[in-house]
Formats: sequence, C-alpha cells, structure tokens
Amino acid sequence: MLKIVIADDAEIEREGLVQNIRWADLGITVAGAAADGLEAWDLIEEYQPDIVLTDIKMPIRDGIELAKLVAATYPATKIIFFSGYEDFNFALEAIKSKVCEYVLKPYTLREITDALRKTAEQCRQEQEKSREELLLKHKFEETKPYLKEKLLKDIVYGLVRNEQVLQEMLRFLNIRPVHSSFTLMLFKTDERDNNSAHNPEQLETPMRAILDSLLEQRELAAYWRQSIVEVQTLFNFRDGEFLLLLNNEEARLRDKAELVSFGLKVKTSLEERIDTRVTVCVSNPVEQMLQIAGCYKEVREMLKVAPLLGRDKVIFYDDMNTPDTFNRMNKIVNNVKQIISVKYMEPITLKDIAGEVFISPNYLNSIFKKSTGKNMNKYLIEVRITKAMEQLNEADAVISRVSENVGYRNVAHFSTLFKKHTGLTPMEYRENSIRTQNKS
Repeated sequence: MLKIVIADDAEIEREGLVQNIRWADLGITVAGAAADGLEAWDLIEEYQPDIVLTDIKMPIRDGIELAKLVAATYPATKIIFFSGYEDFNFALEAIKSKVCEYVLKPYTLREITDALRKTAEQCRQEQEKSREELLLKHKFEETKPYLKEKLLKDIVYGLVRNEQVLQEMLRFLNIRPVHSSFTLMLFKTDERDNNSAHNPEQLETPMRAILDSLLEQRELAAYWRQSIVEVQTLFNFRDGEFLLLLNNEEARLRDKAELVSFGLKVKTSLEERIDTRVTVCVSNPVEQMLQIAGCYKEVREMLKVAPLLGRDKVIFYDDMNTPDTFNRMNKIVNNVKQIISVKYMEPITLKDIAGEVFISPNYLNSIFKKSTGKNMNKYLIEVRITKAMEQLNEADAVISRVSENVGYRNVAHFSTLFKKHTGLTPMEYRENSIRTQNKS
C-alpha cells in the first residue's frame, strides 16, 4: 500500500478527504492529516509518505514551502495541490516545485479521486522502475568480477587496442590503477608432476588463499597491497597457469629483490599445497595498459626456456639473453639432433626424445623451435625424407623397404609426406633419379 499525508487548515475539508475517499480501492493508506504545513512536515518526516495532498494557503508554513522542502528532502514523494482560482500565481510556483497534480476548488470527489489515482499509478511505475534498476545493479555487482576478469584477459590477449575505449571500460568497471607502470607475474605448474594441479578450480583456491595470507604479513603488505591492482587481477588463463597483474612505479617494478622475494614465497607455498613444481616468470614493466599484451608475450616466451634457466628461481625476461642460456639451449638442441640422426628409422616420438634429455615434451619442443625455427616433428620428417631421397637414388631401391628404413611402416603415409616435401611421389622421384643416372 502507498502512504499519504494530507494537509489542510480547513478541518471540515480535511476530515472529508480522510473519510469520504475510498482509499483502499486506490491502494493508498492515510498515514496522517495535518492542520498546517509545520504539522504536516512532522508527519512526513515520521512516515515518509509516497504522496502528499496539501492545500496551498495554510498558516505557519504554506503548501509551496512544504512542497519545496519535500522535493529537496524526499524527491520520490509526489505532491498534489488543491486551491482556488485566486491562487493562480501560486499554481505557477507549484509547477516549479515539480508538483504532480493541481486540483481547483471547489472540487468534486471524482476530481480529487482521479488526481489521486493518476498520482498513485505514477508512484507504482517509478517504484517498479527503481526495483528493476536495483535488481540490475545487483546483477551487475554479481557479474562485475567476471566482467573485470574478461576485460583484463582481453587486454592481455591484445583484443583491446583503442585507448579511449579502454579508459571508458575501466571507468565503467571502476578499475582505477594508481601508478604509472604495469608488469605481469606468471605462475605455471609443471605438467609432468600432478595432473590434478591443472584443474582451475583446484588451483585457484590455494592461489588466492596464499596471496591473502602473504598480504597479511606486515613486511609484505604495504608494497604488495599497493602493487596488486585488485583481487580480480589474479586469473586463470590456461590449465595450471595463473597471471598476477602488478601496478606500481617503474622503479619498484624493476626492483628484482622485491619481485623475487614475493614470487618465491608464492611459489614455495603453492608447491607445498598442491605437491607440484611451479615456474615463476616476470615481464618487463610497461607504462600503458595497452602494452600489457606485450608483457604476456614475454612471460610465454620465458616459459619456453624455463628449464634452461632453472625453475627453482624467479625468471626475468633479461635472463633469456645471457650467453649461458644460449649455450644450454644449443647443447640440448644438438643432443636432440644427434638422437634423431641415430634413431630416425625407429618409431620415435617427441615424448621419447624428451625423456632422453630429461625435459617435458612441450618445453623441449619450444626450445627446439626457438633455436631452429621449426618444431621437432617437422625436423624429424625432414631428416627422414632426406634419408629416403638418398636411398631412392640407389639402383636396387624398393619403395616399401625405403619407407620402413626411414621409420614409416605405412607406405601410403610415407608417400603422402614425401610428395608434400618434394613435390613428387617416391615412384616419380625414383624414375627421375634413374633417368639422370642413365644420362650420366
């Protein structure tokens, strides 16, 4: 039910309004009736009605003053004025006071009832609109963490490229970086140790718990509470991989001692909780959020050579370009090439080779591609096809035997790969070789 306060210094009219209008049919209940504006204001403050029905001319405080006070204090409350023709100038003031209805005296019961019904309907419509807006706001607050995470992921993936659009989205989601520089810290679990550690739900809970615990430590809290943009900046990108977006002054984000201290604390705590090794990589700092996509490329590139740099420490981008790193990489790549040159005729796989050099298949393939420009499988195929070409040049070469000699038990598959790399089928290549040999 809507509530109404009535104000009229004429007692008979005031009581007539209270007694003769069918309030229940209008969905309205009378909270109180006052003989002047001052008494009416006391009732309004007590009951905060939806509607105030008031005469204009009243002692102590007239209807215009009352309406202005109500509009300033309770802007959702609707005002209905009633007064005579001689109060036309007051009517103009009523319009300025945002009054909903103005009923002229003498009025009929029907006229005042129509004005009340119209105002009540307006109240209900506005209340329904307010409820809908409140519901939308509540739903927005519920989805806000998701929207923030999605925006940050889009930034990291380089999907947001316009600075103006970015700033509007940050304002909309109330993300307010305080400092001028950003960097990414990546935590990656070792895929060989514990498959359950790659479940995002299983990993996210301990990660957040660890961060909360560290931020409560007095010696870390001041720096890191300033640096972590907000909780939603910790988010899962891939199974077993989490990113932490940091925001601070550039000098602080280049302080490796601070970064190492924090990174190792998170790493050690996480390894203890989920029983798996964790690699920590830190990008170079950048000055704009749109450049964070470059930070992500850096930490992904670092992961490729992490086994060479040592996963027991926090890895920085500069660590990749040391002579020692290149030497280690070349040594592993050369070992892989040696293994392939000896075992190309066997049904060897990336997993088999990785086992021989004690590195995970994905890491090994990344290192090999970074060094040679091609992945290991492509390199293995090229070696096998080269060996096949050598054997097909021999006078007594048999295609099925050559196929088996270079590691392919399926001749059709071998023929497909051979043509893809040479432009000729094994038979066409052999015939060309025979013709060339006969001419010479």
